[in-house]
Amino acid sequence: MFRTLLRDKLYTLINIAGLSLAIASCVVLGMYLRSELTYDRYNANADRIYRVEQEFKADGRSQRVAMVSGLLGPMLAEELSDVRAYVRFLQPGVQLGATTQRAISHGNDTFTWSDVYLADPNVFDVFSHKILYGDPKTALVDPSSAAVSRRFARKYFGEANPVGEPMTLDNGEPRTITLVFDDQPPNTHLKYDVLLSYNAAPPAPSDETERARNLFAGDNFTYVVLPERYDARRFAAATAAFYERHMAARAREIHSEGWSAWLRPLADIHLYSDVEWDLPTGNRYYLYGLEAAVAFLLLIACINHVNLATATAG
Repeated sequence: MFRTLLRDKLYTLINIAGLSLAIASCVVLGMYLRSELTYDRYNANADRIYRVEQEFKADGRSQRVAMVSGLLGPMLAEELSDVRAYVRFLQPGVQLGATTQRAISHGNDTFTWSDVYLADPNVFDVFSHKILYGDPKTALVDPSSAAVSRRFARKYFGEANPVGEPMTLDNGEPRTITLVFDDQPPNTHLKYDVLLSYNAAPPAPSDETERARNLFAGDNFTYVVLPERYDARRFAAATAAFYERHMAARAREIHSEGWSAWLRPLADIHLYSDVEWDLPTGNRYYLYGLEAAVAFLLLIACINHVNLATATAG
């Protein structure tokens, strides 16, 4: 066998190189496919977390969007027993379509960050994080608190524990760091380096008319925790009744012809989102092409291997 390999060095080199390249390519593509297909599944509650999305209808047109009113989460939790918890993410002071860059300072150091959100205090109960410093139960209770990523902490403080340190937002508002969480995995659809307490958000309007109008807005990514194997049809029926109770009477004032909301499973957001106002998402059709490429490469590798085995057998 080895005499044959030595005699046909060029042929052997071509076949071995082709086999190695095909296998290496398949491994790399397989790792990428695995990352894409497991987006957000690192969360312990991934199978029970859903994002609430909505559709507006007006002037004969409809718009389906990823964000809902900040009032919707707490109202659904109050009225629907199926909603075990909710978490809202709101980019403070950012208008739709505007830049999300925020300059944050500590002492003489100022850096710009894109992924800054207000989040409800229970965010660390609903989503999985590795906590490095601080108490996740109380970290975002105080309106002046902030939870930051390891990447953020290193930028300003090196390897020191920054809990208790002050920082200043670009609008001059002070915040105190109360928690440091490890950097999120790369395959998560909602990325953040700074979480500010949602308790610092403007209070909800007390006027019933204004609250009803506010329900037609959309500026919060809102996630709910529901029972295992939840039937999404129950949510559709509940939100239809919710619309009749709280929104239908005011719909005519804002020329609305209807409203509806539905659930998007957390693990489906990256590849299956088809709504506006969403974060960058993946494309499942690209993955189909990559899967075909992997299968083709494996086929070529098998053919090359058979050719090599046949040649050495002679």
